[in-house]
Amino acid sequence: MVAKIRETSVIDNNKLSQILMNKNIKIIDASWFLGDTKKGYKEYKKEHIPGAIFFDIEFFFKTRKNLPHMMPEERFFKNQVEKMGIKNSDKIIIYDQIGFFSSCRVWFTFKTFGHKEVMILDGGLKNWIKEKLKTTSIIPTSKQSIYKVKFDKKKIKNMSDVRNAIYKNEFLIVDARVEDRFNEKVDEPRKHVSRGKIPNSFNIPFNKIFDCEGFLLKDRKLKELFKFEKSFFEKNTIVLCGSGITACNIIFALEILGKKSNYLYDGSWSEWGHIEI
Repeated sequence: MVAKIRETSVIDNNKLSQILMNKNIKIIDASWFLGDTKKGYKEYKKEHIPGAIFFDIEFFFKTRKNLPHMMPEERFFKNQVEKMGIKNSDKIIIYDQIGFFSSCRVWFTFKTFGHKEVMILDGGLKNWIKEKLKTTSIIPTSKQSIYKVKFDKKKIKNMSDVRNAIYKNEFLIVDARVEDRFNEKVDEPRKHVSRGKIPNSFNIPFNKIFDCEGFLLKDRKLKELFKFEKSFFEKNTIVLCGSGITACNIIFALEILGKKSNYLYDGSWSEWGHIEI
């Protein structure tokens, strides 16, 4: 079962290169750089996998709320995906610049809006280039499609949900920020956000799910990340990070291991640690 989930969720360079030009394949470049909101698109324009469509995280997750990277409204998501020419029957393959940084958030978004076939390129663009596979600077044109969304609101938790879950035994709260941020040793990168952590939360940094080359860890090593809690796989898991992007790395890893009942705290630490001015 677990092997089957990995097989349908992760794709390697060799397999992608073989199906690159298939009609029902849609490749998405989800490159994103914390602190430089425009760098992802600049890098995409220079070099990307042939046929790849750029997914602008700052644009898709910009909301009226004074919080970064909140999930988009259904109508907005539907309209933008149709402009990208993506159909419900397409197999979506997502990559980012290193493998598992922002790609998991885009994976989570499409899955939450009901898309069936969504995969992530193991090792990302970095390893695609390293293996000297073809890249281009040509930006593809897209014919508008018809796209139906089926939003699963149960996958998203708000601040009230998290407050209620803190002291409930059936919930675990996992924070995917790096250790120094979780342990309050460094300032948060965003203005008006305090140092700190949610009571009773556990820290599993987002970068622990992949190796130094950007490849997803094997199942045995992934399971070791979650051994801090004996009954981890029997509980509901709410995951957060700074703004809801890299929290999806942990959700992705859990889904690979066959665990269900994983939820994203949409506001994440940007909301919980917000300093009123």
